[in-house]
Order: sequence, then structure tokens, then C-alpha cells
Amino acid sequence: MIYITGDIHGNPSRLEPASLRERGMAIGAQDYIIICGDFGLIWGGRHAQENERWLQWLSEQPFTTLFVDGNHENFDLLASYPVMEWQGGKVHRVRDNIYHLMRGEIFTIDGSTFFCLGGAKSVDQDRRIQGISWWPQELPTIEEYKHAAENLNRVGWAVDYVVTHTAPSKWKNTADSLHAYDGCPVSHMLDSLEEKLTYKRWFFGHLHVNKYGKDRKDIWLYTDIVNLTGEAASPLAISFVEKLLPEGLQQYLAEYRERNAGKLEIPEIERRYLRSEINIYVRRGTISHETLKLLCDAYHLPLF
Repeated sequence: MIYITGDIHGNPSRLEPASLRERGMAIGAQDYIIICGDFGLIWGGRHAQENERWLQWLSEQPFTTLFVDGNHENFDLLASYPVMEWQGGKVHRVRDNIYHLMRGEIFTIDGSTFFCLGGAKSVDQDRRIQGISWWPQELPTIEEYKHAAENLNRVGWAVDYVVTHTAPSKWKNTADSLHAYDGCPVSHMLDSLEEKLTYKRWFFGHLHVNKYGKDRKDIWLYTDIVNLTGEAASPLAISFVEKLLPEGLQQYLAEYRERNAGKLEIPEIERRYLRSEINIYVRRGTISHETLKLLCDAYHLPLF
């Protein structure tokens, strides 16, 4: 199975087994975790020892770690890793099970195709030092854009999923963020790609927000970890929220999860039944509004 999360900035602790269990996740040897940029574990300098410790730890995990580059990466060090072909595209091999998905490449992972493009403009560039905490390679080159277009032409501008660091400006400029209207050339370029591309979902980080767009087409990621449907087991959710619920609803939710375990796409009729069941308790007044909000967040349902 494939899972996706947002920026980790050199700290992958959310991928530790205990943290994953809190989210209701058990990720094993056949699984992949994709990080939407600002990986930050290839940094060097005073962080080199800690980076190496975390890289060694990640390499010992059962899952395979994949990442697109963000704007906060040491691109000089990243370029020093060997380039190889992997799942149909080019990667930097950081470790045997840690790979950087290079810009403009298309990968076939677990039967699904992914178009990947890292990079973004740093809004804090003036507070950083070139070659130490900021690198001009954060922005893709003309050659990388051309390479991306050539690969997309090859597949008829149709992929299953898109993974980028930043977002097309059409989405990003709706955010309450320093990055909104920052004039990022990558975002403007992604606007033109989004208009032509056929895809199921677009996953991105950079904005430090967990948010799910209309029809879950655009998936904004920071600390959430989601599967390809955009479903996340929120840290608030299963373990905490359900303790606040009436016993009958707890039983229904347990049955709902059992029926749908392992499904990539939960049928819409199942969602409607779940919403109807919750609504029974809402009408009875046995669920507070705050609990209802947490429950809808946990199961990605529209708020009643």
C-alpha cells in the first residue's frame, strides 16, 4: 500500500511505529511512504550527525521511503547521491530503501502511475545563507520543465496521481499562508500542468496545513499521513474521539471499519450509511457539536 505525508524537515518521528499505531496504521515491508518535499535529512553541517542517525533508522524500517525535494534541501549534497532507474523513472538512491523521486519523472508504484515534481520558492530566502541554508536549485530549471513535459507527452498527459512540493497557485492562493500570492514560478507552472493533466488526486506539502479539497481532488498535507484515497487516521480520531461516543455508535463504527478494511476506495453508499447512523445520534442530542466535528474529521465526512 502507498501512504503520503507532508514536510518532515529532518524529523521523521511521525513514521515511528508507536506514532503510526496511534493513527491506526500498520505499515509493512510491501508498503511505501511518499514525503511531499522538505525531507531535510540530507542537510550536512552541524546537522550531519543527527541526519545520519535518522537516515540509518529509516533504512532499517520495513517500508520504503520516497520523497520529492522541497525548497529546504541541501541540493549540493542531494546531487552527490547516485542516480539510478527505479520503477520507470530516475531517482537518487540515498539508501537501499530511501529514494529521491527526481523532478519531472513518472513512476509506476504498486500498479499506479505518479508524476513527481519537487521544488518551490523560499519565502524566507532573505534570512538564509546561500550554500549553507538555502540553495538556488530550489527552483526547477528550464531543462527540468522540458523533461517533465516530454514525459507527460509520452503518457498522453494522463497519470493516476501527482506528487509535488508546492501547489498550483489556483489552490495555494486560497490558503491562509505566507506562501499565498508569493509569485512562486513553480506554482504558476503547475497551473498550466493542472489544466492539461488527467489525474485522480494531487498531493502536495509546503503550506504546512492538512486540508482536503472538493471531491478530495487536491490533498494538502503537513502532519497527516494518508492513503491514495486521501483517507487519514487522524491522531484525534479513532482512539480519542470514539471514547466520547455512545456505545451503539462505537459498535457501528467498529463494524464499518471491519467491512471496509483494506479497501482503497470506500463505496459512497457506505459513507451515506455512516452519515445516516451518526445523524441518528445527532438528532437525539447525544453527541456534542465539538465531538461531531472531530468525528467528521476522523472519517472525512462533511460536517452536518
